[in-house]
Amino acid sequence: MFMMQKILTLVVLLLACVPVCAEDTAAPKFTDEQIAFFETKIRPVLADNCYSCHSNQAKKLKGGFYLDSRAAILKDYLAEPGKPAESLIVESVHYKTPGMQMPPAGKLPDNVIKDLEKWVEMGLPWPEEAGPGTGEVFDLEARRKNHWAWQPPKKAGDGQTIDSILEARLKKEGFEPAPLADRATLIRRVTLDLIGLPPTPEEIDAFVNDKSADAFEKLVDRLLASPQFGEKWGRHWLDLMRYAESYGHEFDINIPHPWKYRDYVIRAINDDVPYDRFVKEHIAGDLIEPRVHDETKVNEAVKATGWWFLHEQTHAPTDVRLHEADRIDNQIDVMSKTFQAVTVACARCHDHKFDAISDEDYYSLAGYLQSSRQQEAYLDPGGKIESTYAAAKKIVAQGQDQFDKLGKVKKQATTIEHADSRLFESFNHGAFKGWKTTGWAWGDRPTIAGQWDPTSGRAEPVLPGVAHSGLLGDEAVGILWSPEFDYKERHIWARVKGKGEVRMVMDSYTLFISHQLLFEGLRAKVDTKGKWQWVRLSAKRDFYHANGNHRAHLQFIDEHTDSHLIVDEVRMGDKGGPPNPAEPEIAALADSQVAKAGVFGPITKQFNQAVKKVPKPERVLAITDGSGEDSYLHIRGSWHGKGEELPRRYLTALGGEDGTAAPSNGSGRADLAKRLVDPSNPLTARVQVNRLWHHLFGRGIVPTVDNFGVLGAEPSHPE
Repeated sequence: MFMMQKILTLVVLLLACVPVCAEDTAAPKFTDEQIAFFETKIRPVLADNCYSCHSNQAKKLKGGFYLDSRAAILKDYLAEPGKPAESLIVESVHYKTPGMQMPPAGKLPDNVIKDLEKWVEMGLPWPEEAGPGTGEVFDLEARRKNHWAWQPPKKAGDGQTIDSILEARLKKEGFEPAPLADRATLIRRVTLDLIGLPPTPEEIDAFVNDKSADAFEKLVDRLLASPQFGEKWGRHWLDLMRYAESYGHEFDINIPHPWKYRDYVIRAINDDVPYDRFVKEHIAGDLIEPRVHDETKVNEAVKATGWWFLHEQTHAPTDVRLHEADRIDNQIDVMSKTFQAVTVACARCHDHKFDAISDEDYYSLAGYLQSSRQQEAYLDPGGKIESTYAAAKKIVAQGQDQFDKLGKVKKQATTIEHADSRLFESFNHGAFKGWKTTGWAWGDRPTIAGQWDPTSGRAEPVLPGVAHSGLLGDEAVGILWSPEFDYKERHIWARVKGKGEVRMVMDSYTLFISHQLLFEGLRAKVDTKGKWQWVRLSAKRDFYHANGNHRAHLQFIDEHTDSHLIVDEVRMGDKGGPPNPAEPEIAALADSQVAKAGVFGPITKQFNQAVKKVPKPERVLAITDGSGEDSYLHIRGSWHGKGEELPRRYLTALGGEDGTAAPSNGSGRADLAKRLVDPSNPLTARVQVNRLWHHLFGRGIVPTVDNFGVLGAEPSHPE
């Protein structure tokens, strides 16, 4: 560190006599994308790794240089715009020069170093802002009142239309409208606009020779009804959703079923799904009323939510909590730019430098996503799976009635005592408290005393107090999800029987399923061969457990159509495993009861015939609710800097602090969706109309279609 200071001081002294031209320190005009790159990729790194020593906030300035303004970086020759190979900042983070290895706590990840190189190559983009230490006050309400985008549209006057507004502007500027296009030109323009393809010679001839008064209207209707209409306009939407079929990074792992989201978008556009419904499906399609498509026969709304997870991922993040924070940052960035044309992600590390968006707004939104999970949803084509199991449940009810007449023959639930572990779940409550299920296999509750086993063919009770995935037959598939918990103890044990898989998902990171690498020990495939056994999950990397920094949940997965899985207890601890208790014995049946037991064979046979007919579900990438939880404010954008806990709500400037209570359970995304499409929200419709204008005319009424903020362009026609 001392050597680094001497070298930098020497460089500054040697170059102090070189005259600095005004253009060396004056910030050039950077694009919105470049500023966004700085705010999301660079400023958080500087704040987290550099500002404690090299900023106006530092208790003691080290090295005699600042890194908290572009002017300071240029003044001390710490970076050469456009030349990363000649920049001291880049040299120091590569750790190749003794005495010039920064930050001193350890080398930055390779992807961060590449971002710094790219930033210098771009010319050190930095927003125009007051210098550090100026005491500038963040006044959100004043920013909201003084910027056009937050204001509701003014009501149009009598007879006022878009055409009249344009004509008035043309007249004011002294322009005459261009002459009307000939019919051959007109059909070419509108065909390219609506389906992205030129008209055929036959179509041109037909339109040119169609002398009817509504010829143009018929042409437009034909193009809007074309399948190519959804394909052409779906491309624009998929660009906003950063559509891809793999996660990028080194291994470029495939995203599951991404084309199903793509096809959903095309169908929705061709089917004229109202835009407010389209938005709600994207935000919370798993929570709102279903929309079953005539062609696909499944709930299309769930497919809409796959866009949340079309982000980049790395196969081996060394800081999985940071990886989660980065994923959420991307989700917030895409959501806010697409639906609201505001750059909320710029408030990750601090209050927004220009717009009416606070860092509290950012982390209030982050809570919605921390309360949600990625899933491969099971969809039911035509409702046939649900109807099959509804019929099977009626057969089971008949058997249960007969079984109840025998005097409720019972097994006893297991009771395990073990001093070296704590009980996380016993399933002895008769309800999935805080747990949730997807699919059909796990039913709607754990087993209870006196419950008949429909697969037995005799007067056989199920073991009470277990989660059982086979009581609707082995063909049923599904996942049992635990509540979120702090990963503190080293080991997690599950007492299971049967065949399936057990996983622990840490900080919502799912890519370990494909490549474990740093995540060994977090999944176990199970086949107990008909016996009870304890399955242990334990992260082999010591930096994950027992530090209170990681949240996790468990998944018990039954996707085998020839077997099932039973879960009795889940325990956690730091020492050896729990004991393996003997399976409880079935209570004896009286002779009179045995004589009546013959009725169960035919019922079980009828049950087996019913569940054998169940079709396979369709699977699709989607979001689902987890345990509802609020995020805490990350001081300077780092998850290590724990600030106050912030309730989930929408942006303050759009009524997010209107006293509406945060969701009491679940993620609350359904409420978020309502906020986005509420008629009082001036942005949602305005942003989408501007996008349509942009794609039809080549330039939006607001040219910066993703940014209606202060750094965006003013509307060409404010009215």
